Amino acid sequence: MKEINKFNKLMAFLILIGFMAVTSCDEQEEINPSPNVESGSLDLEGNGTPPGLANCQGNNNVTLNGDTVQTGPAAGQYCSFGDILYTLCSTGPAGPELSFEGQFNSFIRPLTSGWFIGIIPLNQYNNTWANMTIQAEAGNIGDLPDEQCNGFFASPEGVVGLNGSFTPPFPPGAPSQNFGLGYYNYDLGPNEPNITDAIVVWRGGTSTDPSNATEAFAIRVNALNSIPIFTDPDPVPDAFSSQVIFDYRKAL
Repeated sequence: MKEINKFNKLMAFLILIGFMAVTSCDEQEEINPSPNVESGSLDLEGNGTPPGLANCQGNNNVTLNGDTVQTGPAAGQYCSFGDILYTLCSTGPAGPELSFEGQFNSFIRPLTSGWFIGIIPLNQYNNTWANMTIQAEAGNIGDLPDEQCNGFFASPEGVVGLNGSFTPPFPPGAPSQNFGLGYYNYDLGPNEPNITDAIVVWRGGTSTDPSNATEAFAIRVNALNSIPIFTDPDPVPDAFSSQVIFDYRKAL
């Protein structure tokens, strides 16, 4: 029976890594950043303008830690880790409230009424608003996510995360799902999330045309980490928690 349980845990683990990279080795504290952090010239000391100031222009290295989920089929559901709420420039005046939701909290949705979302090339994160090539998410939505969490409504509109279609490598024959416009994909060699774009949120204009926006922020996700948790001696993780690390700046 013990060997069967270990096999089930191993299969659950293989299914899980099709959704997110495992970026730490043996201990929960040993978290390696995604390749984007290592290759970019980022402020790893977190010296951006602190949120809550009247002249808030953004912040660097914001770290959001998600809840713990057991391995198994639930780990792959859209809302398995619940949602984390974060307000850009939290006071004076506050920016939009964002929901980090879905698989390992990697999907981003503005919750504040009148705010819209899209993506830009990663190398345009520091550009002026007029010099950004913006793809609005509206009109580029995917399928309805497989929402399995109580008290949460998963809509395909107004959210960006995994880009386009994805077919998990395990179990064999698993169906693919198209999430529409997103800011990352998977490198299925090492099973790591590959962040390809930055995110913009704006108000004013429309959900499909940001040219008349009156306020906007740019968001650069630096790392999407899944942190294994071990509760017994075997080498297969018993559960995972999530971590999202990102910068944001006032773009307009």
